[in-house]
Amino acid sequence: MALNLRPLPRDYLYYGHIVQYKNMSFARGLLQVLSINYAHVFTSIPFNKKEWNGPEDMQLGLWLDKHTNSTLNQFNEDCLMFHDPRVPINRPIWRHWASPHTIVIHWLKDINAWKSIVDFYFVQLL
Repeated sequence: MALNLRPLPRDYLYYGHIVQYKNMSFARGLLQVLSINYAHVFTSIPFNKKEWNGPEDMQLGLWLDKHTNSTLNQFNEDCLMFHDPRVPINRPIWRHWASPHTIVIHWLKDINAWKSIVDFYFVQLL
């Protein structure tokens, strides 16, 4: 992931999975990277509980749309995010399996799923 972030701007950055919906975009699960200046904005604005009612990933995207004006540099990185195909989901969002370049794998919720990932990535250590 560090290699993917290195060429990107260090200011006003959101890096992760972006879903476009109507006239807005929002973050979606598993990976969200914010630049330090957005972290500062995030901590300097008084907390409004109504803004955070609902799934935190969606609310973060809505918050960014509201509070970043037009400064936001969004980088969508869904090509390196994968969903474990053994776990059924209603709407497949990410590709169905991993590669050596994968940076995030979604839904590793049981021991067999974890074991398969360890076997895939760390076979030389076993």
